[in-house]
Amino acid sequence: MQETQRPGPGGGYPTPSPSRGMKDENLAQLTAEIERVSYRNEENGWTVLKARNCADDTQLTATGHFAAVHPGEQFEFIGTWGRHPQYGPQFKIERIVPVRP
Repeated sequence: MQETQRPGPGGGYPTPSPSRGMKDENLAQLTAEIERVSYRNEENGWTVLKARNCADDTQLTATGHFAAVHPGEQFEFIGTWGRHPQYGPQFKIERIVPVRP
């Protein structure tokens, strides 16, 4: 069972610890603007969203457990790329950091 992540003190987003299996050499990083939340489980924070990569203006699907996000907000996503057998390429978010306007 995956641990539920909630905002930390001051509303910050949690950072996974290395003990959870996160390997820095496998991580990718990108800045994206949320376009829409496709699915959200309010009980555990599991979210599927569509976002626009700010670097090349491409749309991507991202998934992960994190606090609520809203269309128009920008975040730095840190995680890994994977491929869902039915839904295709997805960015699996390990850490999400808000980008200040």
